[in-house]
Amino acid sequence: MRLTHKRDIDRLYNNACVIKQYPLKLMVRFEEPSASNNAFKIVLSVPKRLHRKAVSRNLIKRRMKESFRQSNADLKTKLNENKKVAHLMLVYISKHIATYAEIDTAWKTILADIDKEISK
Repeated sequence: MRLTHKRDIDRLYNNACVIKQYPLKLMVRFEEPSASNNAFKIVLSVPKRLHRKAVSRNLIKRRMKESFRQSNADLKTKLNENKKVAHLMLVYISKHIATYAEIDTAWKTILADIDKEISK
């Protein structure tokens, strides 16, 4: 599910836990579950300042989405066990276009850090 409301994104910027693993930066904010049954909402961002061409931004976003899709079941079960909802913003911070393997490795490292944050 995508995080689209400006209010939620502003809250995410103002009081979120930041986890960096090159070439990704994750901002995460945990909340109590509401009426919706979504375990998480996510925003993927590749700054235009770093990658001017839309083709390269879209390529990076596709790689980030695929890496997230491959491992989101683990995150979903962990959040459901702890009765939390996560708002995630995944930002690409590198100037070069990383391979899928680099992005996937970074995302798996970030997931391990998220597990520690969820357990707190």
